[in-house]
Amino acid sequence: MAKKPKADVIASGVERYPCEFGSVALGKQTFGLAVRFARKRLKLKDADRLLCGARLKVRVVKDANVDVDGPGQLTLEAPDPADVLESIVDVKSYGVRPDGYTAKLQFPSEDTEVDDLVEYRFEKGYIELERVGDCEKKKGKPDAEGDPDQAEFEGGE
Repeated sequence: MAKKPKADVIASGVERYPCEFGSVALGKQTFGLAVRFARKRLKLKDADRLLCGARLKVRVVKDANVDVDGPGQLTLEAPDPADVLESIVDVKSYGVRPDGYTAKLQFPSEDTEVDDLVEYRFEKGYIELERVGDCEKKKGKPDAEGDPDQAEFEGGE
């Protein structure tokens, strides 16, 4: 019987997943970066644990060769510092499709330069993430943000 691939655990509580980055959304207090994960690399139980109502410590890395890396294969060379973005983000929800999952990483606008996020649009790479708590919910207002739209990934190559 074939075994399911496990997450790349790179440190205690920190997991690494290959992904595609999508569009960038600008809000008053947050900037959003759309992300898509393949089902073969991120399992449903992990998506639910990491992408639903979560506050995450993330390290977002551009890596054009992420598709040729095997499961569990770590890069020998350190990524260029210009290709790495570290932050604490909120992920309110995620979308499910036959080929994978989509989510929007909400970066705090006071700690993030929008020009830095724009560099990730429609690129490939990976995310190292660790759940550090639950995202904050606005009191008195329902969550108006729905699942990320597939259109966030169209228009860029």
